[in-house]
Amino acid sequence: MCNDDLDAITKELSSLQEVLHNSDSLDVILDTYERMFVLIYKGMGLTKRVDQQCHLLSLTSDGTIVKDSLGDPVTQPFVMNSKL
Repeated sequence: MCNDDLDAITKELSSLQEVLHNSDSLDVILDTYERMFVLIYKGMGLTKRVDQQCHLLSLTSDGTIVKDSLGDPVTQPFVMNSKL
């Protein structure tokens, strides 16, 4: 059932992307982005696992990725909000 919901969200996002591509109206564009963000947020709720662990990359002021002495990216743990 979750996959069907995600498929529906993906299809709707794809159609909204087409609306953005073909629109010249600021109101339509803003409304479309709002609908897209709602769908993305809904999709995150469907796919999120409680034990999911995320990491943020560390960046320098010029935007390059900070690496440790072995050349691996330096990351920081990031706890996602469990309330959607």
